[in-house]
Amino acid sequence: MADSSADEAKKRYERKFFISDFNLPEVISLIKLHPACFRENYPERTINNIYLDSFDMKDYQNNLAGIGKRLKTRIRWYGDGAINEPILEFKLKENLLGSKLSYPLICFQWGKNLNATVQKAIRRSEIPALLKSYLSGLRCSSINGYSRRYYESADKAIRLTLDSDIRFYSDNKKAIDKDNSSLILELKYNQPHDERGREISNRFPFRATKISKYAVGVEKSYLFF
Repeated sequence: MADSSADEAKKRYERKFFISDFNLPEVISLIKLHPACFRENYPERTINNIYLDSFDMKDYQNNLAGIGKRLKTRIRWYGDGAINEPILEFKLKENLLGSKLSYPLICFQWGKNLNATVQKAIRRSEIPALLKSYLSGLRCSSINGYSRRYYESADKAIRLTLDSDIRFYSDNKKAIDKDNSSLILELKYNQPHDERGREISNRFPFRATKISKYAVGVEKSYLFF
């Protein structure tokens, strides 16, 4: 049996800040001037997500209801253009603590029938049979993309991401909405660093908030699926 204390240490806190009162250069300056001495540790890149949910939108409803234990299922890939090296991810959340299970998928193209294309890719990928059975009951529910910048504190205990240019799409690639003014900053750190994470959070002039790009995308795109 796995060491439960080791499993707990793998869980990470995720504290989000939705920012609309500062522009991108201002927020970048605040990050670089923070006492934690954040520095970029990975090149900026585009992230794309196709979210999957049940037909009764159980995961979305759980998010709205503020259920402590939540699940999000998504397919993620990086960069503009073709869907290369997509990754199936199960995002498990218990209040502010999160963990993730990931499986590589075969490459596929964003065609006319996205649901059928995604299900075909899942069937042909090396995923446990039980998960394939579960995924067969899901459908595409939201699609988004955004630019992400990556930072790390000087002591390497705290990671930070900053998302901008958030875009939402329908299943036929039609752009539904684009948000050039709002930013999402997120602190990510392992459970043993919670006290340090709280201290760093309090040094930012932003208020932590509950926001889900998935939930926002569903509200913007639900009628298009």
